[in-house]
Amino acid sequence: MKTLMRLAKEKQTIGMLPICEDMIKKTRILLSLWDPSLVEEALSFIEEHKLAVTDDSGVGDDFSLDTSGKHSLVLSPFKRITQQLTSLDLKSPDIDDFATPCTPKAVDDVWNLHEYQKTDDLRNEINLLSTSEGVKSLCSRVQTPDEANFVIFPECEENHNESFSELTNGEPKSLDPDVGRTFLDTNVMSSSPSANYYKPTDEPEPWDLTQLNIEASVMCLVSKVKFLCGRCGSPAVRLRQNPKGSKRTVITNQPGTNVNKDGENLTQAVNTVTKVIKNGNKFTDGLDLNKIVDWVGELRPSMRKLRQAMDGLLKTARLTHSVFRVQQDPKAAQRVCNVQYRRDVCFSQALTSLVTGLMTRLWCHKPDPAFITCLTSLGPLACFECLLSFHGMEIDMWGDMSVAVEDLRTVMFTLNRCPSPASNEPHPMPKITGSRNSLTVSLPIPDALYTLLPSKQSVTFHVTPVFFNIGINEKATLAESLGATRPQERSNIDNYIRLNEYYLRYRKLNIPDVSLSSGRLSACSPQRAVGDLVDELKSSVHSNKAKNVEILHLAAQICRQMKGLRFTSCKSAKDRTGMAVTLEQCHILSSEYHLAEHEFQRALDCMRSEGCRRENTEKNTNVRKYAFNSLQLLTLPKLYRPPTGSYGSAQS
Repeated sequence: MKTLMRLAKEKQTIGMLPICEDMIKKTRILLSLWDPSLVEEALSFIEEHKLAVTDDSGVGDDFSLDTSGKHSLVLSPFKRITQQLTSLDLKSPDIDDFATPCTPKAVDDVWNLHEYQKTDDLRNEINLLSTSEGVKSLCSRVQTPDEANFVIFPECEENHNESFSELTNGEPKSLDPDVGRTFLDTNVMSSSPSANYYKPTDEPEPWDLTQLNIEASVMCLVSKVKFLCGRCGSPAVRLRQNPKGSKRTVITNQPGTNVNKDGENLTQAVNTVTKVIKNGNKFTDGLDLNKIVDWVGELRPSMRKLRQAMDGLLKTARLTHSVFRVQQDPKAAQRVCNVQYRRDVCFSQALTSLVTGLMTRLWCHKPDPAFITCLTSLGPLACFECLLSFHGMEIDMWGDMSVAVEDLRTVMFTLNRCPSPASNEPHPMPKITGSRNSLTVSLPIPDALYTLLPSKQSVTFHVTPVFFNIGINEKATLAESLGATRPQERSNIDNYIRLNEYYLRYRKLNIPDVSLSSGRLSACSPQRAVGDLVDELKSSVHSNKAKNVEILHLAAQICRQMKGLRFTSCKSAKDRTGMAVTLEQCHILSSEYHLAEHEFQRALDCMRSEGCRRENTEKNTNVRKYAFNSLQLLTLPKLYRPPTGSYGSAQS
């Protein structure tokens, strides 16, 4: 909404229609997520348990008398729920129409909506806000907001802000400007637990009416935007038809025939007729785009209606959620909270890894036009390779990682030009905004990469994460012998389907394949077309081969050829991960740098004996050895066995 109002203020039609289409799409998704039966069940529960003898005014306590003549302190469920929402002194009595979560912080913005006659009166009334008696006196004069004094987005109302700053010139500001701009901010409103709620005296709005109001408000706003962009006719309702031969009738205050008319009166009457015909009526004649000067003023009523409709949805959602929370078993509620916390922890780790991979690709690699095309058209592919065994505690780790990788699909990334080196930030840092289910990560990019973008506007994209897991140690051997790896096999098949769908979209971009095959044989299959690799991966995921690490090799090769990002992990990202990473490095040397076949094993042993992998084990366990023993080596695939002398640590 803020972006739409800003574009309307600047009269920039480019970008307004995509925002409207996105609003329609998100509104449909939002309404489709609702189950009307649950809302009706919640409202029926409130109506059924509402006590007639209790005082649901919400002003005082229930001290009604029972049959024995004693005070009854039983509250109805509706009042109990609404009082729970207001138990933290977040409610603003007498000014609920203006109350928002930001009212204590942005109180100047609240009272800035009214223009007072004198500067001294304005300052005195603002100073009254520091006392309770002052608030009561000011609240008694507050009127219902109308189109003249209700501001949806303060940053679009420069005139109000300028006049207020002139009146308060010379006074010390008690409010930071950025804090004041948060008044009625959409993100803050939606994230606050007290932004919108039903008071005990309110009657819950039916769900059908709420849904109808939202749909009508969205369509009204979109129709006005399309009209301002010149994509359709006037959205105003035409109250009359124009049949053939019909004539316009104009009623004016003409002087009677029995009155002597002089030249001045005649001229005034003609001017009146001309003015009426020229002005017309926008409800009968339709809006004239040439006459519209203030686009923000045209969109503001529709914005206000949409905001009010969404507030009704938020109230109903919180009330419904509170009803089911009241009915929920405390142990079940605690279990749900623990699961949500666990999911958040795993998701934060996965998102950190993904952002690190993206920043490395954007800043540490040479700009690749093919990668930029893939980034702006499809979003990059993120391939997660895991070596967990589907046995014991690692089953829970596998489940955590699969859910965390799946949640990465909801994150939206934006590319922004990095500021000049003279800025205060010495290093480019990504920024994260939004809530749990709708995160937006802003990634800074260098100028060399920014010049390759097809559009100089902000580029947004989503990643396509895929997750393949194959166990390789002795626990994986035990799990496969017991036939307990069926969930892992189904997960690999599902991720293959997602990878294949991404490949079908990638193929439409017509990005040329870079042939790096040297004609020499290597430890892995010679580099082939992506389509052939995808077909072979399909056969591998549907086979019942034990420890089928070929799935991991094919997925890695497909990801690299489609300009994707690669991530490898196991339980500690130290031992099995070290074997997998060094093996992939040798595959890259063989396919892209012509490593000879007879040198493949020597290079592999060298990378595992010296360098980063050994340093990683020392940083984790203070021992420069992998946590494998002689028996475990017999269960590892041949290409995943460390060289002699590099293993033997019992710490994992």
